[in-house]
Amino acid sequence: MQQTAVRSSVYVLITLFILYCFSVLLQINYFPDLLSPAILLTASYVVFQACRWHQKQNNGADSWFNKHKATWCLLGASLIWWSVVDILWAGVSIVMKQNPEQLDFFLYVYTVPNLLMATAAILFLLKQRQRWNQLFFALDSVVTAIVVAGFLWIMFFDSLIPNTQIWDPLIFSTFIYIISDAIVLTSIFIWFVSIKLKKMPQAGVIIVAAAVVYTVTDLFYAYLLVEDMYIPNTFVDLIYMLYVLMVAIGIYSASHDFDKQMTENDANVRIQSSRKILFLLFVPVLIALFRGLEIEIMLLLNSMIFIHQFISIFLINRYRLELTQEADKKYTIELEKEIETRTSELIASNLELERMAREDSVTNLDNSRYFINQLDNTISKLKQGLSNGQIVLFYMDIDNFRGINDIYGHEAGDLLLQAVARRLRQKLPTNGHLARLGGDEFVMAFPIVDDYSGLESLAKELSDIFKNPVYHGGYVFNISISTGITIYPQDGTDRAELLKNADLALYHAKDGGHGNWCFFHDIPKSLIQRKNELTLRLREMDYDNELELYYQPQIEIIDGKLAGAEALLRWHQPELGDISPAEFIPIAESTGDIVKIGNWVMKQAMLQCRKWQDNYNIDFRIGINISPIQLDQINFYKKLRQTLQLTGASPQNIDLEITENSAINREIRLVQMFEQIFESGCTISIDDFGTGYSCLSYLKQFKVHRLKIARQLIDGIARNESDLEIVSAITAMAKSLKLKTIAEGVEKTAQLQKLQELGCDEIQGFYYSRPIPATEFEKMYLSKS
Repeated sequence: MQQTAVRSSVYVLITLFILYCFSVLLQINYFPDLLSPAILLTASYVVFQACRWHQKQNNGADSWFNKHKATWCLLGASLIWWSVVDILWAGVSIVMKQNPEQLDFFLYVYTVPNLLMATAAILFLLKQRQRWNQLFFALDSVVTAIVVAGFLWIMFFDSLIPNTQIWDPLIFSTFIYIISDAIVLTSIFIWFVSIKLKKMPQAGVIIVAAAVVYTVTDLFYAYLLVEDMYIPNTFVDLIYMLYVLMVAIGIYSASHDFDKQMTENDANVRIQSSRKILFLLFVPVLIALFRGLEIEIMLLLNSMIFIHQFISIFLINRYRLELTQEADKKYTIELEKEIETRTSELIASNLELERMAREDSVTNLDNSRYFINQLDNTISKLKQGLSNGQIVLFYMDIDNFRGINDIYGHEAGDLLLQAVARRLRQKLPTNGHLARLGGDEFVMAFPIVDDYSGLESLAKELSDIFKNPVYHGGYVFNISISTGITIYPQDGTDRAELLKNADLALYHAKDGGHGNWCFFHDIPKSLIQRKNELTLRLREMDYDNELELYYQPQIEIIDGKLAGAEALLRWHQPELGDISPAEFIPIAESTGDIVKIGNWVMKQAMLQCRKWQDNYNIDFRIGINISPIQLDQINFYKKLRQTLQLTGASPQNIDLEITENSAINREIRLVQMFEQIFESGCTISIDDFGTGYSCLSYLKQFKVHRLKIARQLIDGIARNESDLEIVSAITAMAKSLKLKTIAEGVEKTAQLQKLQELGCDEIQGFYYSRPIPATEFEKMYLSKS
């Protein structure tokens, strides 16, 4: 509503101005005297309402228009004063029938609008000055004011002062007009030469043009007044009204669209312009045209111009130097900030890398590398005498963790590891370190000083915190942990020995059941010595003279024909005698010797297979057990192909037996390897199938030929209904997948009958034969066939 009212007032103002023009041109009596105050009042209304509207629209924000609000108010006030004086003029002229020109009162009161305008110009300039170089402002103001004052003095007062008193109302008011106009012109000049003209907004052009129109008209009016040539309501007053119209329209426009444009102009202020010198040089030329060539005046004015230019050049150079220094300073500050930012980012990155280098990605505990370094450093300090005391090592793992991974998957396994880490951290002693070594193995190390009393209770607490189920990620886990405990230096003089003995204590604890703990020094020395001795003997073993392969037949259940044989390893140690595979195989796997042993077994079994094929011309297979450690070798498939080529064995007669858990735990990686083995012609059997936690989906991915049903299930098949149901399900599933089934550990006729009823394909066990040497196997089974 307010904006509409202001716009309507502008239209009214334009209409009044047109009527005023006609009344002046047609010399209609009294109309100009009445229309003049109406125009002035309407214009002042437009000015003040435009200011109010802009402030309301911008919520009092610090806009350019609001910044100069005092200037617009002074202009509006000058219009109101002017309108009041015009009303008084009209009253005297129309009502009192007197000539207002004869009254000195009007000479004085008409100077007030000029003074208000001059004040507005000075105030505007002062508001702008903070964006310009102050030295240039002072120089321009002083020089321009002197030149303009000199011009006015020479053109107007030089001939009037000697013959007239200065305090004469006419001369005084004329002096006020001229001085105020000079101030306005000087302000306009300084502002004009200090901005980029091409970017000057339309509203700014209108306001500046209005000020120029007013000052030129006012100077002309003063001249007419002095020469007694002024006639009211003529062309001069018409130009005055044009000024009023231009001011009102300019301020109205500025309140709507001046801010955006003026902000751009203020940002491009110029402190020096060639337009200044052109203006200053024009003044002497103008004086010479009107008053003639007067040497003293020309020298004075030109000297001022020369001094202005000299100082300007000096200031410009200093200003440019300051700009360069400020730019360098700004660049330096920005460079320092950039360096600081980059440094902070680098420090943060280094901290993150350090954190990643020391933390386990799953549990956020210390990882094995960091823990080993810390343990080595602590042991080194103890050896050097830099610290005192002993180190206790708790080596822990989660009982049956592999089964949890098999059933629920690795994501659930990771969630369980995180929950276990949180509970273990609650029991971590002061100055202790807790780390995850890998898989489900955790280790805790902390210092003590000859006080073992609390170790037993701590081991019990660590076991007890897992009596309650672990709830995490939507899963419920009932778990336990087993712990092996060693103490430095009693149980090991270095990190490797300390960890090895802790691992031995852990497995001894597991022999007593889940959730147990065992101190290394509590293990019977005979067991430790036996393991150490076997470890040493494995490293010194003469494979060809100490190792031997026995063979157990695999029989077709329907007709009792020989289908194949499983190669089983035996160790005849010259000094220790026969050693069971159940005793030495786990040790060989822990030391890594199983890889060499496995390669020897694979070679000998293939040679035996080739020999029997050549001698008896029969087609039957030999099953070779593959250790999980062998499967982890990158070159396993390459080694298989090389052995086949070396021995000349037929691939279709070689059956690789891989335990179920080994296949599941390496499911993703083994898919490609199984495909390669399948393409080589060898067959694959899943050994010990049905034990632990089976994940049957992998059978669809692997190239598998047979399932060997675990002995644990066969033992109870004749008397245990659940075992019978499991075996029945396995055989049914195998038939649907077109896989053969072999039952291991068959010893009794009742077991054989049940397997026949279920449709099992082959059997292996003591019912037919124990594992026997190759020569005996040959006599019993091959020579007869």
